[in-house]
Amino acid sequence: MHRQSLTNLSLRWGKAHAFVVIAILCLTWVAYSAVEASRRPERHSLRLAAGTTVDHRYQIAKHLAAEAKEAKVDITIVPISGLEATLTGFATRQIDAAIVSLGLQVRDVDHIQILAGLDVAPLHILARRELTATNKSLSDIFKNHRVNIGPPGTNDHAMGIEVLDFLQLSHECTAMNWTKDELMSHAEEIVQASSEKRQELAKELPDVALLVASLPSNVVQRLLDTGLYEIVPFPYANNFLLSDPNGPTDNINRNFVEQTKIPAAMYVGSTPMPAVECPSIGLRSLLVAHRDVPAETVTGVMQTVFDSSFTHRIAPLPPNRIVDTIRPHDAAESYLQRQKPMITGDLFERFSDGLSIFGAFIAGVLSFYGYLRRRNVCSPGEYLEEIRRVDALVFGNESVDDNTLKCPALHAQELDSRLVKLKQKLIEDYCNNRVQGELVLMTILSMLSDSRAQIQRAATRTEESPKSYVVSAEERSRAA
Repeated sequence: MHRQSLTNLSLRWGKAHAFVVIAILCLTWVAYSAVEASRRPERHSLRLAAGTTVDHRYQIAKHLAAEAKEAKVDITIVPISGLEATLTGFATRQIDAAIVSLGLQVRDVDHIQILAGLDVAPLHILARRELTATNKSLSDIFKNHRVNIGPPGTNDHAMGIEVLDFLQLSHECTAMNWTKDELMSHAEEIVQASSEKRQELAKELPDVALLVASLPSNVVQRLLDTGLYEIVPFPYANNFLLSDPNGPTDNINRNFVEQTKIPAAMYVGSTPMPAVECPSIGLRSLLVAHRDVPAETVTGVMQTVFDSSFTHRIAPLPPNRIVDTIRPHDAAESYLQRQKPMITGDLFERFSDGLSIFGAFIAGVLSFYGYLRRRNVCSPGEYLEEIRRVDALVFGNESVDDNTLKCPALHAQELDSRLVKLKQKLIEDYCNNRVQGELVLMTILSMLSDSRAQIQRAATRTEESPKSYVVSAEERSRAA
């Protein structure tokens, strides 16, 4: 009684201690949650280069910066123009990220890594209306005319040199190196100038302008507003892409240039242009970042690019789907891995294959186990055969030795002992699952009981008339 009281007291103390520990843990969790909720969310900053303000790429960057505020990333847009200036900005850490073009030949940029693929910026070929009026070929439009390909170090210049070399017109035209800003400001002056001044300003503009720009391009729209230009298709897109991937100028890797189109009526005006869909080639824009940009900042940018209204407008590509010499950013890959569903088609297929193999293995094991078990299972016929033999001895259908015959009581006792041993073996085999089925067990036990009753009745008759039993035995012996 005293021991039971001590046990109950210990249980009560144990429960009390458990409740105290649980209460402390709950209070700690509540305090931690309150502190975390009261803390001001940490914000991250990012300096992004996206070309000049006249580029549509700059507008894309502004949209990205506006959406990134929700992801606690403050993006400052740095107006740097040209690939070389962008690479210098990365090297001097003036910028943390940039929107650049895929396909440009760059080297020693291991510190720059890809976050996402953005839109494709097509090549716009703008030619003066008087050059296109006579339905001349593209070579005739370029030959012996002033062609603006932009300043060295820009996408326009790299693509312009590549196209002129492809057309074998590098020495057949005069190259101009106006920037997009210069073209934009000059077109603004023409639109606002009087008719006399307008003609003088128009003479300064190039005859043909090659511009790589995202759709819709503000510069292209303003040049079309002057009424001096039309958009000319580039009908050699397939030939250009299938030709030597490392062109003679080694400016662009054509493996990364994409075939694209400028949709009809992309640019507005008195007459929407182009009138029909215009085939062209283009460079995909890439959002890249310095490899030392903190992972938390990259995660916020990736969240904005792939999980906001920016996603529906730009339709970005994940970095692992972009083939380039620049590798994906580690933090970007980590973000995409976390966003992947746990159960994918490939995972389900591998699981299904594994399940099939496992099922076949289990089936084989069960079959082998069943075979071994059947070998250890006793057949009911074994017990029934033993009972039949005992019954045959009781009724004299089988011969017995002479010693047992002279002592019928001993003979009955021996038969009963055999049945008792058989019953013990039956019960033992049933307990060890070597005899299956309760109905089989009950049937054999019933037959054992009947046989033992027959033995007892035969033994009783023998005690009452032993002589008849012996004589009948002798007669059977003589008959044999």
